[in-house]
Amino acid sequence: MKKVVIMLILSFLVLSCSKGNTQESSGLEITEHKEKKVVNNKKVNKKSVENNIQIPEKEKIAYLKMAAGYLKDENYQEAKGYYKQLCDKNVGEACNKLALIYKDGLGVKVDVQKYYNYNKKSCDLKNFQGCADLGYAYEIGSGVAKDINKAIKLYERSCKKDSGSACSNLAVLYQKNGKNSKIVTELFTKGCKLNSGKGCYNLGISSIKIKEEPKDASTTLNNQKEEVKKEEVKKEEPKEEVKKEEPKEVKNSLIYLEKSCDLKYKEGCAFIGNYYNQKKEFKKANKYLKLSCKFKDYNACSSIGANYLNAKGVSKDIFQAMSYLSKACEKNIMIACSNLGIIYKTKSKPDIIKAEKYLLKACDAKIGEACKYLGDVYQKMASKKRDKKEKKVFKEKEQIFYRKSCNLNYQDGCKKVRKSK
Repeated sequence: MKKVVIMLILSFLVLSCSKGNTQESSGLEITEHKEKKVVNNKKVNKKSVENNIQIPEKEKIAYLKMAAGYLKDENYQEAKGYYKQLCDKNVGEACNKLALIYKDGLGVKVDVQKYYNYNKKSCDLKNFQGCADLGYAYEIGSGVAKDINKAIKLYERSCKKDSGSACSNLAVLYQKNGKNSKIVTELFTKGCKLNSGKGCYNLGISSIKIKEEPKDASTTLNNQKEEVKKEEVKKEEPKEEVKKEEPKEVKNSLIYLEKSCDLKYKEGCAFIGNYYNQKKEFKKANKYLKLSCKFKDYNACSSIGANYLNAKGVSKDIFQAMSYLSKACEKNIMIACSNLGIIYKTKSKPDIIKAEKYLLKACDAKIGEACKYLGDVYQKMASKKRDKKEKKVFKEKEQIFYRKSCNLNYQDGCKKVRKSK
C-alpha cells in the first residue's frame, strides 16, 4: 500500500513540473532559441515568427517595430525577413511594407509584380494604406494593366479611412479630370494634415512661381569662370541679397513646402531649394537642395554641385562640386555631365580623357556649351600631334563640334567657327 501511495505522489510531482515548464516556454521568452532583440523592454525572438505560431497583438506590434528599426538603419535584408514572415501570417501592414521594399529596390531588385501582389494582399486584409498603394499600381500600370477608374475607387475608399497619400493622389486625378477646385483643395488639405508630402507640396506651389531651370549648361558655366577667378583672389563667400518681406500667401505656401520636405517628399525640397536659389538666398537653397539630392532628386544634386563650384552660399569646394555633379551625371542629368567635363578640361591639371567622356555625353544630348568645350579638347589634342594624319583627324573633329555648338545657338561656338574660316 505504501509503495502505491509513493508512486502516486511521484507521478503528481512529475506532471506538475512538466506543466510548469510548458507555460514557461510559451510567448516571447522561448529559451531554446539564441537570437533575441529587445523591443520596448521585451525580448523578441525571430524564430517565433518563423515557427507556425499564432502571433498575439502585442508581439505583432513588437515585430513591426523591430522591422521598422531595421528599415530605418538600412538593414534591408533583416527588415524584409520580418515583413515577409509577418505577411505570411496575414499581417496587412507588413505586406504593404514588403511591397514598398520591392517598389524602391531596397536590398532587392525592383519587382513591380511583387509590388502589386503584396499590396493586393495587404488591401484584401483591410490595410487601407495597402489599398492606397494598390490604387497607385493601377494608376501607373505597375505589375497590372493601367486602370484609372479602379485607381480612383481605391483612392476614394482609402481616403475615407484616412490614408493621406490616397487623398493626395485622388486630388491629382480629380484635378486632371477638371473636378471642382474646391474639392481638389480639400483633398490636398486632408492629405497634408495626414502627413502626405504630396498634399503639402501641391498646397505650397499654388502661390509661388519659379522659373524653370535652364536646359543648357551655359547659364551656370559662363558666370562660373568669372566668379571662380574672383573667389581665388578674395576667398570669401558671396554676400547674399537683402531679404525682402514675403507676402502672407507666400509665407503660408513656404510653410506647406517646408512640411512637404520634412516628410521626405523630394519634389518639395527641390522646389523650395530652387525658389531660394533664384532669390539668391543660397544658404537656405543649399539646405533644401542637399535634402532633395539625398532623397534621389538628381537635378537637385546638379544644382548643389554648381553652387559648390560657384561658391554660392558655401565656400568654393571643387571636390564637393565634382561629387554632386558625378552623382547627377550618372543619372543622366546632362547639365551636370557638361559641368563635370568642363571642370576636368579647365582645372589646373586637366584630365583630357575624362573631359572628353563627359563632354561627349552632354554634347550628344544637345548641350551647346559641352560641344564647344569638346571642340577645345580636340584642338588641344591636335596641337600635340606631330603626325600629320593624326593632326588632321583631330582638327576635323574640332570643327565638327564647334559647328554643332553654333547650330545649338551657343555663341562662343559660333565665334570659334568664324575664327577657323
